[in-house]
Amino acid sequence: MYNLFLNAESAVPAAFNGTGIFIFLDCAAVIALLMVSRFHIFEKLGFSGGTGLIPFRSDFLLYRTFWNKKPFFVLIISLGSYLLICCSLIFIMIINAFITMARVAASAASTIFKGIINIPTTHENEVEAMNFGSYDVSIRVLTILVAVIITVITLLLNVRIARAFGKGIGFAIGMTFIPVVFFPILAFNKNIELIIDNNEKNGTEQTKIE
Repeated sequence: MYNLFLNAESAVPAAFNGTGIFIFLDCAAVIALLMVSRFHIFEKLGFSGGTGLIPFRSDFLLYRTFWNKKPFFVLIISLGSYLLICCSLIFIMIINAFITMARVAASAASTIFKGIINIPTTHENEVEAMNFGSYDVSIRVLTILVAVIITVITLLLNVRIARAFGKGIGFAIGMTFIPVVFFPILAFNKNIELIIDNNEKNGTEQTKIE
């Protein structure tokens, strides 16, 4: 019985070991920090802090406030198209797996009952593998394309947010690629206050929103 418990303990996945727990806690801390930062940033913007924690709704408000609605919908359409194609690819993979299993079963049956069931040629199997490889290349290209679209749109939004808080393009780049550092700075630094540049919108002077 003791050996049984030892074997069970040795079979515990690495995710439950010390390293896995540390990585999990680290990721949880980063997510919590970003959520708290968004809470305070939305309060600085004059919204309810809880609004910043609502997926899609909070992003929509940011785009509507600092840019316009069109980039947000482009982002959603890009993500939706990507997910749809990924789901289609998974469906194709499942169908391909069933076809392969059926051919293996047919080959095994034809080995037993020679001449009753036709055996598909290896050449046909190679053609299918090549076609599936083309799907793999397509999904990789699409992944890169969607990632570029999301990165560019997010960067342009962060440039507008950074300018609204009196920061430059460098700060916006940090918000895009190192959000765990720059979003807390924006949220918790009391010296960073919201400034709306009305020269770009209404043709008036800068006014500080308190």
